[in-house]
Amino acid sequence: MTVNYKVAEVDDTNLSAVLKESAINKATSGAVELTVEDVEVYVEIEGKKYQVSDFEITDAALDLNAGDDTISVKFGNSEAIVTVSVPDPEPEPQSEGAVSGRDGAVSAETLKINNADTEVQEGSAAAEVGKTVDEVIDTLAGTDTTAKVALVESVVEKGNLEVTVTNVDVNKVKGSVDDAAMLLAALTGQELVDGITGNDTVKLELVISEKSASDVATSLAGSVKQVAENKLQKSSTLYYFDTDLYLTKNGTSKDNITEFGSNNLKLTFTIPSSITSVADLITLIRTHDETDGTTSVDVLEDKDTDATTYSIESNKLCTMAYAYTVKTTTVTPTTTTTTTTTTTETTSVSTAPKTGETTSVWMFVFCIAAVVFSYSMVRKVKK
Repeated sequence: MTVNYKVAEVDDTNLSAVLKESAINKATSGAVELTVEDVEVYVEIEGKKYQVSDFEITDAALDLNAGDDTISVKFGNSEAIVTVSVPDPEPEPQSEGAVSGRDGAVSAETLKINNADTEVQEGSAAAEVGKTVDEVIDTLAGTDTTAKVALVESVVEKGNLEVTVTNVDVNKVKGSVDDAAMLLAALTGQELVDGITGNDTVKLELVISEKSASDVATSLAGSVKQVAENKLQKSSTLYYFDTDLYLTKNGTSKDNITEFGSNNLKLTFTIPSSITSVADLITLIRTHDETDGTTSVDVLEDKDTDATTYSIESNKLCTMAYAYTVKTTTVTPTTTTTTTTTTTETTSVSTAPKTGETTSVWMFVFCIAAVVFSYSMVRKVKK
């Protein structure tokens, strides 16, 4: 509590001064002049200590390195020479972070307790970078993503942590992952510590394989198709494939991991050319068997702009399906237009029939005869 309590008499028995943390470096660097902003002054009255604010420093010279640790302080009606104490340095804060694994976030302190007897093995990644078990945990629980990735990558190089991707048929469906990101998302905090300190060898294998539509339950296939067409707003074609992640420890146990808690795996699939060559719109559908016995069906958005790949973030692995609409081919009929140009000549007209035009010749003779007959009749009338 801070008070402006005035006392008639103060001396070095009931007045004390403590350096503020912000002034420690200043006061320990040599001879200095302190200000009221550098110290906290306390007065003890009837067995209780109060921090005071209306004090003055009348002799501010201090040189801790030379053994001069007193200043003169005036408070109320009196002045006293008091010793300035230097507070003990604040203890290093314990890690308040947590290591986020597929089993959820585990606090750094819990991991440290669980690994109190764990030793860093010779030749391990932790030994190579000179980290203790606690320092490994602090790195994993920290906010420096670059440091985490660098640490895990060094373990991958050592072979204690490993990621492989098995594409059963690369010509049909194919995927790839970032090794360090996969390990950080898919392993538990303890598995990461064991691998980094060299106490376990942990391997992840992602297997991607085509799945026949006939192997998909009719009810599930109907749900997938409905979700796909709601997304694409058109009738779609489905192409199913499985994604399975297997974890092996020390070459013995092998577990199929399907859920990763709050962590998202980042996967990139190469879309089969049989789809990209005919598809107009493409989306990816994820199905997953939930713990309550239901099956969820969700659309996974594409995180990249490459038309030949589909990148996703997912905290579950299972059966997936490309849903796509087929391009509509429009055939434009070819129309042939014939243009007839008529030319009128006023200089002369030839009425001579072409060779072989028999009908035209007789018509010509008939016309000449008619003209002659008409002329002769006219002559007779005139006579």
